[in-house]
Amino acid sequence: MAINSERNSQARGRLVELLRTNRAIAVTGAGVSAWAGYPPWSGVIRDLGEAVREQARGAIDPEIVIRKNTNPLHCAQMLGTYLGPKFADFIRSEFGPNGTTPRDVLFNIVSLPFRHFLTFNFETSGERTHDALQRPCGCISVTSRRDMVVFMREMDRQDYGRQFVHLHGMFTDPPELIALTEQGFSQLYHKDPFFQNLLWLLLTSKRLVFLGLGFS
Repeated sequence: MAINSERNSQARGRLVELLRTNRAIAVTGAGVSAWAGYPPWSGVIRDLGEAVREQARGAIDPEIVIRKNTNPLHCAQMLGTYLGPKFADFIRSEFGPNGTTPRDVLFNIVSLPFRHFLTFNFETSGERTHDALQRPCGCISVTSRRDMVVFMREMDRQDYGRQFVHLHGMFTDPPELIALTEQGFSQLYHKDPFFQNLLWLLLTSKRLVFLGLGFS
């Protein structure tokens, strides 16, 4: 599809006006965390397969598992099962602080006048970028109902500071509570009325700007 320059220019103008209100909320995905050195889904599955290969010592061929489970959620579920209790260790290692200095694009995003950030990422490069800029920013996981209730109640108050809200959970949460596997994804999107209502409210009542997300 050809790029419509006039339409793009109009959209840019609307975005600039929205940002000037200081009420827009950013929504970030893996395309943003990649700038902090974190892998995309394919990289996560590759690393998870290597962790299984190392632990199984030849008893399991992760390549077979990966070929038979083309859905990354299903694949992560199966490989994580083979890791057992060490799956939590893998998640903390894969998505925890990696010692990589965030790229300029992260500093530019954080410097934009967004009211809050919602993210589908498990890692905390956004919070670390705020720290580097010496800008206060809270950190909330969807697994904490109490913190989420406070966020929804206070999010529009001028004296309520900027928050980074992890809608799919964080790397420090138990594996079964984050949306990295079929079980975790299904628990959030199909079995959790709180999360469903939360997501619907945010999508229908707030002005959201999506960054680093694919919708295929």
